[in-house]
Amino acid sequence: MATLETNEIPLNVEELKVLVESGHQVDLLLEYRLDDLEGGYYYVFVSYLNGKMKRQVYSHRNKPRRFKDVGRAIDWGKKSGLVSCEVKVDFSIYKIRPNNDRN
Repeated sequence: MATLETNEIPLNVEELKVLVESGHQVDLLLEYRLDDLEGGYYYVFVSYLNGKMKRQVYSHRNKPRRFKDVGRAIDWGKKSGLVSCEVKVDFSIYKIRPNNDRN
């Protein structure tokens, strides 16, 4: 599965806070990735400088910031001062079910 392409190293939550507080318009990008063992997660990226900069967000534990629930991810972005949200889901990761399985 193709992942969101970034053009910089990841940033942590503290660096994100500095960007927002310095007046940058920072947008939330969520990418859904399916994991065979645990289900899927929404991984957090941000975009700023009119989309020229895209970076993945890391948590305090130096791991990619991710959420199981898209609503929680959006709430986190809103609480963090981000301006908008874009969600990316690659439909090719899902298996197509036969018609008789839709009921």
